[in-house]
Amino acid sequence: MVPPHAEQLHFASSSAALLVSVMGVFDFVARLGVGWLADRNYFKKKHILHASLAVSGVSLFAVPLLTSYELLAVTLALSAVSGGTFVMMLARITRDHWMLKDLTGRWDASFFACGGAMTAVTLLYFVEPWALVAGRRRLDTKRPLP
Repeated sequence: MVPPHAEQLHFASSSAALLVSVMGVFDFVARLGVGWLADRNYFKKKHILHASLAVSGVSLFAVPLLTSYELLAVTLALSAVSGGTFVMMLARITRDHWMLKDLTGRWDASFFACGGAMTAVTLLYFVEPWALVAGRRRLDTKRPLP
C-alpha cells in the first residue's frame, strides 16, 4: 500500500520505494532491540505487545492525513517499529502460554493447534473470492442483506 499511496501524493517512485526500505530497516531493528529488552524483563511482555498494537494502529490512522514526505517517513518508521515489536512479542507470548504438552508428555497438541489455526486462516482465502462476488451482486441489486 505504501508505494501507491506515496505516488498518489506525487512523490517519485524511487522515493516511494525508499519508504518501504525504511520500514524494513526499522522493523528489523525493532525485532532485535525489543527481543533483547524483553529478555531483560524491564516490562511485562503483554504490555509491550499491547503498546505496539496501539502505536501501530494510531500511526496507520495518521498515514492518510499526511502530505509531507518527511512526516510520512517518520510515521511509517514508527509503524514498522510497532509491527516488528508485535511480531517479536507475539512469538514470545505464544511460546510462554501456548506451548502445550499433551497427556503423554509430547508436543503433539501444540503442533495440532498451530496447524489447525493455519489451516483455518487458509480456508478464509478460499472463501474470499466467493464473498467478493456476493458483495458485488448485492451492490448491483441494492438489496439489503437477509
